[in-house]
Amino acid sequence: MSLRSRVEPTDPVDAVTADNPYGYYARLVAERPLYFDHRHGLWVVSSAPLVEECLESRDFGVRPASEPLPPALAGSLAGDVFLRLIRMTDGSRHRQCRPVVTGAMSALTVSTIETAAAKVIEDLAQHIVDEPLTRRLDRFVAEFPLGVTARLAGVSRDALPDVTRHIAAFVAALRPGSTMGEVERGMIAAGNLVEQFDRPPAPDIAPLRLPHTPTVDHATAVANTIGLLVQTYEATAGLIGNALVQLQRDDASGVPAPEIDERFLREVARFDAPVQNTRRYALRDCLLGGASLRWGDAVLVVLAAANRDPAVNPNPHDFDPDRRAARLFTWGHGSHQCPGQQLSLAIARIGLAALRATITDHATLPTHIGYRPLGNARIPVFSDSSA
Repeated sequence: MSLRSRVEPTDPVDAVTADNPYGYYARLVAERPLYFDHRHGLWVVSSAPLVEECLESRDFGVRPASEPLPPALAGSLAGDVFLRLIRMTDGSRHRQCRPVVTGAMSALTVSTIETAAAKVIEDLAQHIVDEPLTRRLDRFVAEFPLGVTARLAGVSRDALPDVTRHIAAFVAALRPGSTMGEVERGMIAAGNLVEQFDRPPAPDIAPLRLPHTPTVDHATAVANTIGLLVQTYEATAGLIGNALVQLQRDDASGVPAPEIDERFLREVARFDAPVQNTRRYALRDCLLGGASLRWGDAVLVVLAAANRDPAVNPNPHDFDPDRRAARLFTWGHGSHQCPGQQLSLAIARIGLAALRATITDHATLPTHIGYRPLGNARIPVFSDSSA
């Protein structure tokens, strides 16, 4: 586990797991909003205007043109799933499948989400009731959001533990620097997930079980149903975890316990973004912020820094749930903006309300001891994993 560093970071990748990366991000925005990082061999963009420019430009794609698939996944079912994910594709496949995903999201109702969440909360309560508070928090942060999305995708109560393990293994295989063992386990997990979502859904209503259409074949619908769970696995876990950190921070400062509503959660997502960065790749020789980039160049887009750019969010280092017209880059921008933003906010609101019902005094909230060692997701850890 990556423990919090008391030293301010000097690296845009290591910053994700730093105790407080935001002074470093502020200096990037003010002094080096676009520069080439020789250590990582990529461009780093951090200011809101340049982040917008990069994410809106057709000169950049979500994968290198020469490598649409991580080489380790080539020839596997995991690779086939990867190539069909709209978050990993541009062009016609993305344009054809995205409306199916956004349509499923827009059809969700609060009542449907709350019903699925209640079942997951009930199951989790039975399994973690005797564990220490710190361990309960870690398990809830990790398992609750994925559980809700899985139930909405038609996964039965009995199948949920297996699906949770398979998603964790599949995500680990997709990360840069994954080991051969992680890749092999991810390939097996992908097969199990495809088998799971090939079957009819458990409940009569499964709004997030994506349908095939005249332009989206069955395999692509299955892959992107899996993709919804993949996105929830880290992003919404980070939102819940960082909200808990903010509640503990407020209590330590004597700030009255806030109402956990969408305004509060959107400000958490801006102030301490669960997704700190994303990547883009130059599809041709092009310009970004006046700099000349070559075909294949990688760009680290620091979303968390853009969230705190004073050019778009005045007094950006103040946590203010009443902030008006806040600019938020956490869920991306442009054609690849995450379609699950409202679902993520709803899951986090319901989950935090359930935790608040069992932890009435925020002074009992433990201080987090570190962050999961991830390259782009900021997810706090409350318990010693070695215990």
